[in-house]
Order: sequence, then C-alpha cells, then structure tokens
Amino acid sequence: MHRPSPATAISLAALVFAMSGTAYAATGGDFLLGKANTATSVTSLTNSKGTALSLSASPATPPLKVSNSVQVPSLNASELDGDTSSAFLPTSGTAANSSELGGLPATDYMTGGQIAIDTATVASGDTADVTVPSAVSKDYGLQLECFDGMATPLISATGATLQYWILPPDGQSELSGVLDLGGEEGSSGTTGAATWVVQVAFGSTMGTTDWSAVVNSNGTCTFAAQTIANG
Repeated sequence: MHRPSPATAISLAALVFAMSGTAYAATGGDFLLGKANTATSVTSLTNSKGTALSLSASPATPPLKVSNSVQVPSLNASELDGDTSSAFLPTSGTAANSSELGGLPATDYMTGGQIAIDTATVASGDTADVTVPSAVSKDYGLQLECFDGMATPLISATGATLQYWILPPDGQSELSGVLDLGGEEGSSGTTGAATWVVQVAFGSTMGTTDWSAVVNSNGTCTFAAQTIANG
C-alpha cells in the first residue's frame, strides 16, 4: 500500500470536516454550500452584467433570514404587511369618504344652521328678551315674563307668520297653532322651576329652543336657553 501524499491527506481531512457540519472560517477561503460559514470581514458579490444574488426557497419559507431587526440601508420593499403602496393614503391625498361625518354625507346634516345660548336674571315685574340666532332674530322673538312670582315664556311673531309648538313642564298640555304676524303666545308658567321645549317654523326655516327657568326667593326669575335654527 502507498502512503497518501500530504496534499491528499489535507483534502481528505477537509472532506471529513465538511461532512461533520462544523462551521468553517471562510475568510480568504472557499464558501461551502450547505454548511455554516463564518468570516471576519464583509463578503461582497458583484455582477457587472445583472443581478448579483438570487435566492429561492419553498413557498412556505422566507428566502432570506437576518439575525436582528436593525434596518438595512437602501433596501426597498414594495409591500407593507402584505399591502402595496396603493392601499395607503399619501400625505397629500384625500380619503374617499372625507366628505362624510360619522359615515353620513353632508346632506344628512343641517346646513347653514346657527346656535344661540343665553342666560340671565329678570327683575320681578319685568320681561327680558331671549337671544335667538341672528339669522332669524327679525322673524320671531322669545321673552321671559317675571311677574307675581311666576316665570312665563312668550313667543312673538315679529317678521313672519309662525307655526309654533310648545312642550310645557310635565303634566301640562302641549300648545300648538299658528301665530299671525304681530301676535304673541304664552305658555303656562312656573312658580318654581320648569323646562320648556319651544319650536317655531315659517317657510323652510325652523328654530328649536330648550328653555328652563326658575323663580328665585327674592321674586326674580333666572332662565337659560339654547336655540338652534337652520336659517
């Protein structure tokens, strides 16, 4: 038998190590496929005529694996969580439902509406105007009369014939009807505290007032009112 040459012996030893699965230090040496390779410097691959590296894997396996979550510079991706860029709103874009509020289009809401909020204390024996939105202030008026320990709400038709509806305090009858221009209508008053809902309409305009009042121990009357009008 012939003793193997030193070169053959080294080759055989390398083959044994390769088959054992031991990690190889590949710096300056061969890159062994199917084995764990290690290096102490960056390994680069250049193809001056096209793509430098192509990776393929089974459909259920990612073709590339990295050791941490550090961002890779200059690595572009066409999807985010599986969605392409067309699935996201650009910074200067407009959402398809941007004209809606709560999923409803603008036509489902009151247009041109105004709101007025008022509160005041009325001296005994006096009457005070209640603020309504400026757009309808020439058409009708609301007043609170404070007289003989009673607070009474009043409606006046100052610029148009009104249809009116009043919901008095609990247990009292509703009032409704037509108030001619220049007319005035009053609901039942309160000697303590009460709340009324008052609604007037003329043409396509409507105003609704939530109105509360209390008679104070000194005979004065304090009220708070909120009126919403679509005109």
